[in-house]
Amino acid sequence: MWDLVTQPLLSSLILGFFLGCIHAFDIDHIVAVSVMSSGEKNWQRCMGYSSRWALGHGIVLLSLGILAYTMGISLPTSVSLAAEKLIGLLLIVFGGVLIYQIVQHHGIQNLIRLRKKKQGTPFAVGIIHGMAGNAPVLAMLPALSQPSLLSAVSYMLFFSIGLLTSMVLFGLCLGKIQLWFGKKHEYYLNLSASVVGLSSLTVGIVWLIPY
Repeated sequence: MWDLVTQPLLSSLILGFFLGCIHAFDIDHIVAVSVMSSGEKNWQRCMGYSSRWALGHGIVLLSLGILAYTMGISLPTSVSLAAEKLIGLLLIVFGGVLIYQIVQHHGIQNLIRLRKKKQGTPFAVGIIHGMAGNAPVLAMLPALSQPSLLSAVSYMLFFSIGLLTSMVLFGLCLGKIQLWFGKKHEYYLNLSASVVGLSSLTVGIVWLIPY
């Protein structure tokens, strides 16, 4: 009897975790976190940016999931579409600011000083991402099929933990790469940040094209 109860729940939690891991690598997520971390040679701070983004994303999904499961309240399509458009605009702004800073004298150093004053930005962007695209669907549809509120919340929690795990690992790798670039030559750090900035502009523009 215990196995009959625990096996479906365990399978569901494992599914949620791995879907969260995969969802973290959506192109808009990777670009957004990369552009906010670009030029940062401290890998701990890169992990901090990634984890704050993932926490903002996860809090939104948990909140929306609980509301949907207990009260049948779902996120309006208009809000999800507006969040998607806002993500596109943010990617364009982030990419433009990053490139502008790079072409200035000591652009990377100026950008890092500016970013230290905006520590809440990754968390806020994560919140917006949590309302946009397929995140609510991936997290909430399996959660709504769970037999109890506890199992539904557990599924969404494991989805968020998977998301956080992937983003922290990504932040770690990005920080290590940028640290290596910084040790070799500032030129390589500027070059990598330029690629990230251009990628952010491109993805942001594509994101705003109607489909």
